[in-house]
Amino acid sequence: MTPARMLLVALGSHGDIRPLLAIGAEAIRRGGTAAILTNPHFEPEAASCGVRCIPFGPRESVRAWVSHRPATMHAMHGPLTVLRDIIAPRTPALAEAVRSAIDALAPDVVVAHQACIGARWATELAGVPFVDCALSPCVWMNPRDTLSLTPWRDSTPTPRAVRFDVWVGRRLTGWLTDGTLNRARRSLGLKPVRHVWFEELGAACLHLGLWSSAVRPVMLGDPPRACATGFARLETADDEPMEARLRRFLDDGAPPLVVTLGTAVSHAHPRFHAMVVDALADTGLRAVLVTGDDDYSPRGLPRSIMATSRAPFRSLFPRSRLVVHHGGIGTCAEAMFAGVPSLILPASHDQFDNAARCRRLGVAETLPLARATARRLRRGIIDATNDTSLHAHAGGMSRRLEGESGAAAAVDAIAAYVPATLIRERPPACRC
Repeated sequence: MTPARMLLVALGSHGDIRPLLAIGAEAIRRGGTAAILTNPHFEPEAASCGVRCIPFGPRESVRAWVSHRPATMHAMHGPLTVLRDIIAPRTPALAEAVRSAIDALAPDVVVAHQACIGARWATELAGVPFVDCALSPCVWMNPRDTLSLTPWRDSTPTPRAVRFDVWVGRRLTGWLTDGTLNRARRSLGLKPVRHVWFEELGAACLHLGLWSSAVRPVMLGDPPRACATGFARLETADDEPMEARLRRFLDDGAPPLVVTLGTAVSHAHPRFHAMVVDALADTGLRAVLVTGDDDYSPRGLPRSIMATSRAPFRSLFPRSRLVVHHGGIGTCAEAMFAGVPSLILPASHDQFDNAARCRRLGVAETLPLARATARRLRRGIIDATNDTSLHAHAGGMSRRLEGESGAAAAVDAIAAYVPATLIRERPPACRC
């Protein structure tokens, strides 16, 4: 039984919002309704796939968000800064906003991005089933997994190193956020708990890992009732037109490199694309720079390089020979679906682990963005472009992912794991 009314909760950048919108769009396709509680900046994108937007907080673009909080993109302490300075303080307001949305919409289920702590507390008080979504495998912090959580870990850390990193992460997270989060819990009439962030990992009715099992299957030590659905790609991205100038560039020569730092990292590294131009000098390689903002586009480009602030990756990547990117999970997924290898330049957050997984799969080489220079970037691009093994593994991964629909699998899982009795009867508390 597919829930007829779905409330989605997601905050962050485009990469955080779009997978939840994909799930909502799939629920609508099956005859249900969906609304998303998010920053009003994303209202047009939600409307494009039929999902109602419930605004939370002031309208703020990703550029403004990153520019005002540069520490959130720091390679080492960026994640802890986000937890301490953004996620924890906004939790009381988020919990109240979700409670209000539940009262107004009477949803059958609430589906939330894992960083939206407070959403589950509202569902606990309202007696509504709650589904948690993780976008990247490292978010589950399973000590049995092969996790590369910090800039200094290589792509194959030892089990001992992984256990140490998880242990440190658990204690740092609790020390930085337990006080704020437990005050929020008390204000809602809920009991305080230790290590609130980690307690959330096991508290939902269902835990969805929105990645392919070809990248990382469910394993012992994952949250209870966990499943890997496949990458939840927003199908309306297929409708995004490719500008005529870009089409002409693609038609006029050999497949180019595509270079992008996504919708958030680009604002923390505005001079990056100028460094790429220096790296490509005299190589004879063509390139498309997707800069994220016209202000970051280098001037006086040679004919072999063009810059654009945005482009539809779904149609651009298959026409490229290499994707140079930051390692956001959505960009990693699009490169793998396209069968194109990557040179990944992780900058912060889950990007180090995403890059390590892609390297172990043989579909990418890596170079930390903090260590990137024009010379190192040039060598990395040339080596990755000429690596036949890299291209072969990328093609094989594309075939493995063919036909996979993470959004459809997520809605199937929600229908299977959220009991129909809970949807029909709405008991006083969720007991999944």
